[in-house]
Amino acid sequence: MHVPTVAEMFTNGETPEVLFWVGCAGSFDQRAQKITRSFTKILDATKIKYAILGKEEMCTGDPARRAGNEFMFQMMAYQNIQILNNYGIKKIVTACPHCFNTIKNEYPELGGNYEVIHHTTFLQQLIDEGKIKIAEGGTFKGKK
Repeated sequence: MHVPTVAEMFTNGETPEVLFWVGCAGSFDQRAQKITRSFTKILDATKIKYAILGKEEMCTGDPARRAGNEFMFQMMAYQNIQILNNYGIKKIVTACPHCFNTIKNEYPELGGNYEVIHHTTFLQQLIDEGKIKIAEGGTFKGKK
């Protein structure tokens, strides 16, 4: 499975419509990896121009902040914000509720202003727009 990275797109002079923020669980937890793979298959089927950061994606810093290490949180957040801003990212979709909350509600105070959408909300938008058709039995068909 090939998932495009922002760096690859940037090299070709392109910018993704949507950045899929995979998150730690989506990268390392076997159950969450199934969600990540399924979501990218849906994005592929709907022809959404998307990418991931890949090796450039770091932890949002949420665990550090929750543990009381504000300095570590800010270092991690600033690093992510710099990468996102350098690529001109505007819209981020994530399956992780912790990443969603941190990027949407805490990054703006540090200069990270993005449209952040949880993947379930994004999927509903695609259904509402007719880009995803739900077949009998709960399977989906991307719009051709």
